[in-house]
Amino acid sequence: MTVLLRSAANPGGSTTEQILKTVRADVIERMQAYAADPRPEIARILANNIRILGALTEAIELAEANTRILSSND
Repeated sequence: MTVLLRSAANPGGSTTEQILKTVRADVIERMQAYAADPRPEIARILANNIRILGALTEAIELAEANTRILSSND
């Protein structure tokens, strides 16, 4: 049985894109707290997080495409 994702056994679960959007929002929130920190290691973390946000956005787009495919087959 899936724990987070919606399935026949877990109809109250979330879609993949909902979970990924929540993670993306959390990363953005955390980045805002670091924005004014001048330490070089924080700059590297911010750079890494920007890359992570790009990957999350791509994953969200793929998950939304999957949802559209499944919806068109109903």
